[in-house]
Amino acid sequence: MTNSRIVFLVIVLLTNQLPNRISAVNSVDSGITVANAERVIEHGIFQRYDIALALIDSLNELDTVNPLGSLLKATILASRTNDYEDNQDIHGILTACETTDSLVELYWDDKEETARYWFYRGMSQLYRAFAAYRTKSWYSSLRHTLDGKKKLTRACNMDSTLWNVYFGLGICEYNISNSAGILRRIGLVADRRNIGLQHLNIAAERGTFTRVAARNSLAWIALDNEDLETAVRLSEELIAEYNGVRAFHWVLGKAMISAKKWSEAVPVYEYLLSSVRSESRNNHFNEIDCLHKLTVIHTELHDWVKVIEYGSQVDELELSDDVRKRKRKNLKEIRELVEEARERSHG
Repeated sequence: MTNSRIVFLVIVLLTNQLPNRISAVNSVDSGITVANAERVIEHGIFQRYDIALALIDSLNELDTVNPLGSLLKATILASRTNDYEDNQDIHGILTACETTDSLVELYWDDKEETARYWFYRGMSQLYRAFAAYRTKSWYSSLRHTLDGKKKLTRACNMDSTLWNVYFGLGICEYNISNSAGILRRIGLVADRRNIGLQHLNIAAERGTFTRVAARNSLAWIALDNEDLETAVRLSEELIAEYNGVRAFHWVLGKAMISAKKWSEAVPVYEYLLSSVRSESRNNHFNEIDCLHKLTVIHTELHDWVKVIEYGSQVDELELSDDVRKRKRKNLKEIRELVEEARERSHG
């Protein structure tokens, strides 16, 4: 899951970001209530995307003017895109963003002075940025990110207790500064990574649904900064709390490899391999990643039989040109390691 660290999701809404007109009634028949939104979010976290989307559609039929339904749809579709590593839902994400923007213009009479209006507008821009990133439209992605940050900042300035706003702001602040590279180091771009981390920690501590996404983002950032202890701790806490969720295993597996904890990394990637293979929309991108990591791990363990076993499985996969191109380095290394293992096993 190579893009997990830069995605603005897993789940990004919480009850204090819901429109004022929503009442907490636990019934689908009541439309997009707090309780029903929570049900959608839970299905999304546990990768039950089709169920989540079907529930959203039924809620939207009952509550046609509420912008939350379309923003929830963008959230679930973006989560599925990131999880499956394909772009089949990009059009759906953009359509959901357009619907959100149209509805929020009508939902509040005093929208210009309503923090939640700017929250919705900001989040729809971040989903557009995500869609542009997925399709390699780099300038468009940056433009939407900067505009989303501006709108979320306005929401936060109006109401600093909308804790989920800090998640989107934290992602924007950290990734913009972190991606600046040499421009940041020579002072042309301000280094606001610490501000981004402060915002993410606020979301992790005070958010509800965003707490999950913020903690996952902090785990990836810790891994990037070689703080392996923190990366492992955060990912293991999330796995214990949300058993069966793939997203939190990716950072744990990479942290184990970085720490050279080869034996401990084996069950993590075996779980991930089994999990991604169970998906009907498996395009083999994540499967190749798992096979690559298991081949590398068993090479380090000098288990040549396992190297050959896992490495040879990539030859059985029917790969699209896109996946083959994106994973060419992994495929090349797998084949080199298999060849080495065969030589050593016969030596």
